[in-house]
Amino acid sequence: MPFALLLAAPLVARWIVLTGPVDLASITDVAVDAGSDRQIYVSTLEPGGASAIYRSDDAGVRWVFVLPAPGAERFTKVQADPRVPGRLFACGMHEALAGPTTQLYRSADAGAHWTVPQTDVLSPSCDIAFDALDPETIYVSYANVATLWRSRDGGGTFSGFASPFSGALLASAADGMLLAASGTVVFVSGNRGQTWSSAKRAPVECPIRAMAADPANANLWYVGSGQPLFPCGEVARTDDGGDTWTHAADTGGPIFGLATDPAQPGLLYVATGRTEPSVAPGRVLATQDGGDTWIDLKGPQTDGLNAIAVPENAGHIYAATDAGVYALDLRRPRAALPR
Repeated sequence: MPFALLLAAPLVARWIVLTGPVDLASITDVAVDAGSDRQIYVSTLEPGGASAIYRSDDAGVRWVFVLPAPGAERFTKVQADPRVPGRLFACGMHEALAGPTTQLYRSADAGAHWTVPQTDVLSPSCDIAFDALDPETIYVSYANVATLWRSRDGGGTFSGFASPFSGALLASAADGMLLAASGTVVFVSGNRGQTWSSAKRAPVECPIRAMAADPANANLWYVGSGQPLFPCGEVARTDDGGDTWTHAADTGGPIFGLATDPAQPGLLYVATGRTEPSVAPGRVLATQDGGDTWIDLKGPQTDGLNAIAVPENAGHIYAATDAGVYALDLRRPRAALPR
């Protein structure tokens, strides 16, 4: 359903908690398989510190255990390839005496089998991006590591290139331009990470925590900033490939995620927290005009909104929270549609 129908009339946002997969577990990330909007993956942090990845094939009714974190490791990210069904990646962080290390996990069959293409990188986390033009090109950046890693075989093997940043958030623009956000600056590579130039600094006060590129407009990018426990959180956009930026929204709290819908260019979802989550929990905002107008989709009744996932043209949103997995159905009843 076109999202414009939702903006044309008031919308009552009702978030529904899904079953499991583990009682009392915090859901640290959520992803949707490219083959079905009902096939979702989550990473958990369970009481006692155990961590795992689960899959549901029926939109959260039943769950299958697909990958345990070895030892004291915990998963910081799970991300599904947006174009290749069954292909997903996960980042697992291990607290070591010399500092935290991260491993990159890969599955090509929806979590039934896994490989570890990169292991023991001296970093607490990683970020993953998928090339907008070539489905076999995948990028990984590790926090505190001045190397951009690129795979040309769907994540089977990686090659490293020196980068002007020590870890960054990654995104691929519609024309295949690779974007990397570090601090408040966005770097740009036109040759898939081999060399970089920096765009103008984004007009945000706090570090960039999320980034997204419009699926149809190669020059339209978004960044979201924030800092936990501080009253700052902003969305900024550029319409000219980073030459100039405009302020799109002040959320009053840190941005935890930005999501676009490949089937609906111009549509942006923003997952944001609040400085006092017990009083004002996290929420999801949406815009289809670049931030000129917004609709507040509210948020699950929990004080921890960690990530969101938006299936392509599916009409609903999944949210990872400290109190489980939630879903919001954006589709109106048939009788409510304009005739």
